Amino acid sequence: MFSKSSWNHVNLLIAYDERKAQFRAGLAYVVEAVLGAQNRDSKRTIKKEYYENISWIVANAPYPPNFLAALPDQILSQIVSPASANDRVEALLTLVQGTIIPRHAICSVANQQDPLKRLRRNGGARENLWTKGILVLSGTSNWDRAISQATLGFDLAKGELASLSKAAPLLTEEMLKRYMSIHEHENPDNL
Repeated sequence: MFSKSSWNHVNLLIAYDERKAQFRAGLAYVVEAVLGAQNRDSKRTIKKEYYENISWIVANAPYPPNFLAALPDQILSQIVSPASANDRVEALLTLVQGTIIPRHAICSVANQQDPLKRLRRNGGARENLWTKGILVLSGTSNWDRAISQATLGFDLAKGELASLSKAAPLLTEEMLKRYMSIHEHENPDNL
């Protein structure tokens, strides 16, 4: 959509397809003659017959998919519905286990100034989920990465997380004890 202030200038155009995780970027010199009817905001689009005048610099290039947009609607709804940031982060880590969760997904779900506080000790998701039998693995911890490799079959990079049930088939007692030691968890009665 082009406002009058963008007419008679070269404009950078960006288009994306969230489903395919692809984008295009191009340049177009926009003049009034190539524009269609205006919308309620007095903005106008390029008429289809002038699309060929767009100089695409990048066409259908991949970009990292939107992690949250790829989740089934029912699961995403359960993740975003709680009022508190802690509850939303815990819902994400509870409902999406055994897969890499990028840092930006935690930040989006927490939606506040210090979103990663929702993972830390003293009432954060790691501590709360531990009492429910769920481990929160972080790519910043060598031991968490080793657990991820041994039980889930993938390595976690810095900025990535995964959650894992204490009952996961490949999780050994030794791994669990080491995890408890590193993250200063006590062995609650329900584990």
